[in-house]
Amino acid sequence: MSKKTGNRDMGIYIVLRHADDTDHTDLRRFLFKEHLSASICTCLCYLRAIILPIALLLCSSTTHADSKKTVSGSEIGIRIIPQRMDVRDDSVRIDLKIVAHGIRIPSEQSLSLVPELHYKGKRVVLPPVVLSGSQRARFDRREETVDPDPKRIDPYHVWVGVKRGSSYNLRYRVSIPYASWMEHSSLLLRQISKDCCTESVLATDVLTKDINLTPPCSQPGVQPPALAAAQTIPAVRVIREVESSAFSDMVNYLIPKEEAVKVRTSSATAYIDYPKGGSVVDPSFGKNGIELQKVRDLLTPLLQNDLARFRHIQITGYSSPDGAYYDNESLSKHRSEGFKKYLSGHYDLQACPLLTSWVGEDWDGLRSLVDSSGLPYKKAVDFIIDNYGIFEGRERYLMELDGGVPYRELLKNYFPKLRRIELLVAYEVRNVTDREASQLLYTHPDLLSLEEIMSVSHFYRPGTTQFREVYEIAANLYPDDITASVNAAAAVLLVGDTKSARMYLDRFKDDPLTYNNYGVLSFIEGNRAEAEYYFRKALAVDAPKARENLIRLEVKR
Repeated sequence: MSKKTGNRDMGIYIVLRHADDTDHTDLRRFLFKEHLSASICTCLCYLRAIILPIALLLCSSTTHADSKKTVSGSEIGIRIIPQRMDVRDDSVRIDLKIVAHGIRIPSEQSLSLVPELHYKGKRVVLPPVVLSGSQRARFDRREETVDPDPKRIDPYHVWVGVKRGSSYNLRYRVSIPYASWMEHSSLLLRQISKDCCTESVLATDVLTKDINLTPPCSQPGVQPPALAAAQTIPAVRVIREVESSAFSDMVNYLIPKEEAVKVRTSSATAYIDYPKGGSVVDPSFGKNGIELQKVRDLLTPLLQNDLARFRHIQITGYSSPDGAYYDNESLSKHRSEGFKKYLSGHYDLQACPLLTSWVGEDWDGLRSLVDSSGLPYKKAVDFIIDNYGIFEGRERYLMELDGGVPYRELLKNYFPKLRRIELLVAYEVRNVTDREASQLLYTHPDLLSLEEIMSVSHFYRPGTTQFREVYEIAANLYPDDITASVNAAAAVLLVGDTKSARMYLDRFKDDPLTYNNYGVLSFIEGNRAEAEYYFRKALAVDAPKARENLIRLEVKR
């Protein structure tokens, strides 16, 4: 029964993966009618009660190994993978990954995936994810308009026109008020089939038997919520991680690629003051307190909470060109080694290789400073640096230029900027929690992956300033990543900021992944012809979303 040909139905496999990623439930095959005429639909509905249990029984007899091969080998089915369940801000947050591939929903039918929390008779139903045929979706929209159900829970997401051969990915994140009974509740998944005549519960499976939450009162610095004392089901107010603006269902967000290993490099430049000829770092001498603060700002966040693992630290000492070359080289070497001793004595860097190097006379740095200045003689200085070697009178020619006036200015205002210590730190950053990411976002966003930055958005209501800021920080930190720009465009479109949206999308204007949001942008600007143009182009990339937007475009006319 695992293979169908011709006009016969193709089963849909639901793969339930537990949070520890080691235990799979049995693979269950749900059958849907296909190519049925309206005249026999009613008759078949009466037979459902007989046919469905038999079909499930036959499918359950398939060995686990064979079923697993069918799904993992051909990648056909729906995967439900719990990512994280915890308590934050007096709310229980559920994070699931839903992946559907190679399935087909007949036009007149739908499959609803409904997560629920259960514990000893208590239950909270979460927003469903719906895979719907196009005809079924139209019927449901009309029914809700004509005869709305006040008890209906709005879907978290609806995939319309699910076609075989297409892939669908969704990160399902919701929050509900915390109650103490939820600490050891089970996360279940109810699967509901709906057609023209009936609605049937196909199965209810366990995603996670015990979600094992840490209550807020046990978390550092968190007061116990009022709901924790009540052993009753709270009034369910689901804080849905989807947008509430008029355009929320039109824009699309891309899923960022996972960054397996976060390798980073950071640098700092310190202009250390020394007594004449000295090489020992004295924090109290001159302006060293201010300069050494730069080093603390760089290293302290990496050393806290075991955030980073250092690969190496490169220390380079630089000297200015004035004076004898060999004296300058010796001085820069000793100051580089002196700074190494300072780091070893003030920071716990025992496992980190500290590498030293030095530049006796930093002529490249001098030229760079002169080129970026407005000095009238910078071309003459460049000519001397380019045409005379260090041991061929380069410094002497500079001293003789225009009676020595330029050299005296270089000596006073530019040479001190060349005497410095440069620190280059190479390190790996561990993965961080959403809460850690929210704290680092505004202090050290470079330590976060794109996925971690975007996870912070779930702390805020879509359409708020904070929600928008998260995506814009990501787009500015990762300007060459199309996911960051497309998602930033979606976030600003929620508040109608078409100017910013166009700026983000124009970075990748010829990429098909931008077409849908370009269509929304054109729709907001009132250019329906251009909106339709982009939505039709987006059909090749995200057919369900583009098709829904084309339907909206027709309705609005």
